[in-house]
Amino acid sequence: MLPVAESAYTTVNAWTGRHDWLNQCRWAIRTPDGERLRKYHKVALPTFLIAIVAIAAFADSRTGRDVAAADRTIARHAGIGSAKTIQRTRAILRALGLAVEMARGRILTGDEHYAAEIHHGGRQHRAASRWALTSPVWAITGAAAERRRKASDSPAKGKSRGRNSVHLSRSSYVRKKNSPKKINHQRARAREATRHAPNPIPRRPRPLHLQRAAAELLRIAVTLDDGRHPGSVCDAIESAGIDTTRWRGRDIARALDHDTRERGWVWPHRSQITDPGRLLRWRLARIDFTGPSPADRAAEAHADRVQRAAARAADRGPGSTPAGRAAALTLFRRSQKAKQEERRNQNRCLG
Repeated sequence: MLPVAESAYTTVNAWTGRHDWLNQCRWAIRTPDGERLRKYHKVALPTFLIAIVAIAAFADSRTGRDVAAADRTIARHAGIGSAKTIQRTRAILRALGLAVEMARGRILTGDEHYAAEIHHGGRQHRAASRWALTSPVWAITGAAAERRRKASDSPAKGKSRGRNSVHLSRSSYVRKKNSPKKINHQRARAREATRHAPNPIPRRPRPLHLQRAAAELLRIAVTLDDGRHPGSVCDAIESAGIDTTRWRGRDIARALDHDTRERGWVWPHRSQITDPGRLLRWRLARIDFTGPSPADRAAEAHADRVQRAAARAADRGPGSTPAGRAAALTLFRRSQKAKQEERRNQNRCLG
């Protein structure tokens, strides 16, 4: 996925849920503006309804963001023959304010190309646009008003069943099930259990090098970033026994990438991962991190280079080392000074 600054979402509302967003789209497309846009882009109503379900399947279930699948991929998922139909559907959603294009698709840079390999284990040179599905206030209120209207019409239909018929709606069942009396009893029991519970053991703070490794890993392997606190990633790294004083986040990412290619696996799509921390814990448990880390190998290579340079200097003689050169320079200056003193003495004798 193309990177998007977190500040860019300050003006974009998160959706109220996948089911609610689909209902908002179904209501908005039947408004005069929705009908005009649908006819302008030449998208049939049944096709539009199928397309929005496929688009919503690729969104983050909590926020509606991170729809980064290409038009062709969504069309194949929806069973629609043309990717142009998805492109036109997105244009309708954007005009209605139900979707926002956060980043336009483009060719990846070198660093992004490497991050893509970490993401899915394959080569990727282009990235699709990144969208966020949003629930504007007018769509929320409009869809809610229509839902209330349909709910108010349903009891009227129940009156025709007979004088003694009883109409049980879902709302009445919920009110009976979650009565204030039952809720108060549950809260009282919870307070009583909390009052007599032992004091919890304070959790020790995570080391700074562990937090840095987890943050760097999330910055590279964006599939594992679900927008939550990176504590699950820290726990996964710690449970795998990885020494983060020697293994940095980029080193762990490279180890994951190498293991993925060696096994012939590919990373799943972000929408298919329900628990990134659990997936990371499972993957790290199958990699050996007991050997030397890239930082250890770099330090060993540097020490070897220094040792070889010292050996070459010893072979060339004492004058090849800095201390040898300084001693030779001091000896040369003393000899030159003695020669000058000897010439002065000779001149005095001749005179």
